[in-house]
Amino acid sequence: MRRTILAIVLGSGILFSCNDQVENIDPQIQVRSNPVFENVVSGNAEITFQITNNASGDFTYNYELIDGSAKAGVDYLVDEGQLTISSGTTTTLDVAIINDDFIELNEYLTLSLSPADEPNKTTEVRVEILNDDKQYTPEKVADGYITPDSYPSMKLVWSDEFDGSVLNTDDWNYELGDGCDQDLCGWGNNELQDYSNSPENVFLQDGALVIKATQSASQTYTSGRIQTAGKQEFMYGRIDVRAKLPVGQGLWPAIWMLGANIGDVGWPKCGEIDIMEAKGQTPNTVEGTLHYDNNGHQYTGTKTSLSVGDFSEEYHVFTIIWDRDIVTWLVDYKPFSTLTPSDLGGTYPFNDDFYFILNVAVGGNYVGNPDASTSFPQQMDIDYIRIYQE
Repeated sequence: MRRTILAIVLGSGILFSCNDQVENIDPQIQVRSNPVFENVVSGNAEITFQITNNASGDFTYNYELIDGSAKAGVDYLVDEGQLTISSGTTTTLDVAIINDDFIELNEYLTLSLSPADEPNKTTEVRVEILNDDKQYTPEKVADGYITPDSYPSMKLVWSDEFDGSVLNTDDWNYELGDGCDQDLCGWGNNELQDYSNSPENVFLQDGALVIKATQSASQTYTSGRIQTAGKQEFMYGRIDVRAKLPVGQGLWPAIWMLGANIGDVGWPKCGEIDIMEAKGQTPNTVEGTLHYDNNGHQYTGTKTSLSVGDFSEEYHVFTIIWDRDIVTWLVDYKPFSTLTPSDLGGTYPFNDDFYFILNVAVGGNYVGNPDASTSFPQQMDIDYIRIYQE
């Protein structure tokens, strides 16, 4: 493990000694903060302090732990107080790390340190938490990336492998039209397509669901949108969706979820989890996002991009790992974003039942309209959707 060493001079106009009887020599303190693996046996991150110059005596400092990407109560225990650092000795502070088995990004928090008699003069030390939960090596076959059939300590609670000849309407509902019958003309986003249940737009082929966007001779667009409201609704779990995406200006494929209470509270109060959405004009990039209400619609999301190729060329696996107060996004097993309530700054509606939506939109605020460079038809192929829970 690589050790991070931060040498901090607490004095000389930066921070001053709390002991005026030490011949006016301000202490120079070396701070050593080891990156700590989240699931270490001791459960602690250790920070050590040592005086490295000729200052002698006892020096008292206030300290507190401050959220970075690591969150108090989720990743570490809140702690604050006073610390006495004595010359000739090493002082240790243990930061209690909360262990879990949730795949997420490496995180950090900050230790803020200030002399007890001058609390406004602070120095900050970064403490790294390295995620060491079980991750998997992406496996690639002829047509792209795949996931295993099972995960340790989790069971498959629902899936659709799309192996039949027709869509299973015991699980899926079609959404039709342009949204105007729901007072959402353009589906609330200035989209151009009409959604259809025609086998030209939504069908099963070679063990995959195909949602195809088409353009007519009169320059109108049709596509498909299906969802599981009232039939398959879930709270928490690991969700894997293996899919191949369309490409072209103005194409908007999405794999997402809405709060099942949308009929009672409306959108965005119900919450929206975008497992994956993409702009056809940037086919090497996808985004994972949460939409929510905080005195109006707000959203927080992160993009990730392929270094080679794009998402239209072969299958990739889009994943969220979703638990109470935390959602992590992965592509081909690689995590690229984690969000918790403190990242949103408002209400957090994601500890409730949600249902799935799969669609390909044409045009809209997110992507803009198709242009002369866009070729039709374009399609999103979905090999499977699976949800695992403990």
